[in-house]
Amino acid sequence: MCRSILEYASPVWDLYLQHDIDNLERIQRRPTGARFVLRDFRQRSSITSMLQYLKWEPLSERRTKARLIIMYRYIKGEIAIIDTANLQPGLRGRFIQHTHCYQQCPRTINDRNLLPSRLKDSATLDSFKNRLPVCYY
Repeated sequence: MCRSILEYASPVWDLYLQHDIDNLERIQRRPTGARFVLRDFRQRSSITSMLQYLKWEPLSERRTKARLIIMYRYIKGEIAIIDTANLQPGLRGRFIQHTHCYQQCPRTINDRNLLPSRLKDSATLDSFKNRLPVCYY
């Protein structure tokens, strides 16, 4: 229940200051959530181990994936974004356009440019989502 509230419209408001990211991440790392799900209320139980067992990704990782999915959908023409000033094909070397990279302005474009070409060229949204790297605590 809490995660859906924390992730509502997260591609739009995603945090970028580390102290803000850490504060938000603490919500998921609070002992009560994982302990409640696993019914493990022992004080010596490791929250990190519980999160790995539950395969709960860090919230920051989930927000990054959400931003990348929005970018994929935009590039494939599934959604429209009004301001496209920052979404011009990037240049590599001397004046050579590269179709797999975009100019680096918004953080999402930088994250997308770091993805392997085979992932960027995914034929479907599902294959793109399934290939996105998974990061556990």
